[in-house]
Amino acid sequence: MSILATVLYGVGGFIILVFFHEFGHFLMAKWGGVGVEEFSVGMGKAIWKKRYKGTLYKIGLVPFGGYCKLKGQDDFGPVKPSVEQDNYFSRPPFVRFLISFGGPFFSYLLGFVFLALSLFMQGENKLMLTKISTTPQNAILQDGDLIKAVGGKEVSDWQALQTELLSSNQTGVQVTLIRDGQKIEVTYVPDMEKNELITYHDTVTVNRVEEGFPAQEAGFQKGDQIAFINGKKVNDNLDLIYLVQWETVPMVYRTFTR
Repeated sequence: MSILATVLYGVGGFIILVFFHEFGHFLMAKWGGVGVEEFSVGMGKAIWKKRYKGTLYKIGLVPFGGYCKLKGQDDFGPVKPSVEQDNYFSRPPFVRFLISFGGPFFSYLLGFVFLALSLFMQGENKLMLTKISTTPQNAILQDGDLIKAVGGKEVSDWQALQTELLSSNQTGVQVTLIRDGQKIEVTYVPDMEKNELITYHDTVTVNRVEEGFPAQEAGFQKGDQIAFINGKKVNDNLDLIYLVQWETVPMVYRTFTR
């Protein structure tokens, strides 16, 4: 992704946030019987406008900001009482409160929507958390094995892996794993008396390489696992952040073909 595209995404996200915030004020005003004179996304000279049912809808030239102008409301002038039913100051205090609260409420609501979308739009789980770190002395599993399924059931996270192992019988369970790029199946017998199950270590994996950024210029590819930085082992993401701060350093990384 280019820097220009990143900027455009940022501006687009800000416009969406402004729209939802002002739309919250707009809906509460309509619900409370207050007239809405103007509803604008963007500031400055209008590049598009249309009047509909007494409200002037606008898109401003400058994309940073927006407003919802209510009938009778003047943020910089004195309060002017009115007998008009659709005037902002003729409505009860709790209605005016809900109109003011509508904007922030819709902003928070949008945040939850984005969070839900990010959870549903996550890519394929590569099971990087279910890698073997230490195993029983006589186990057939090896350090670095990537587990895909236990007893024929796919495991999507560490908890699922442990659950399947605990529910298996002591005669052994079929484990499907990736070792050295090859898919194999082994029979694993956990020692329940010694509580010897599988422990794991986290991995630092490149999930995405932005076009035009230093990582691409350095030759990183999606799926690479960072093992060492400047001769120091990288155990987790915190190590990565600490070791590369403000420095240009040599890295050792492994590229896997799946």
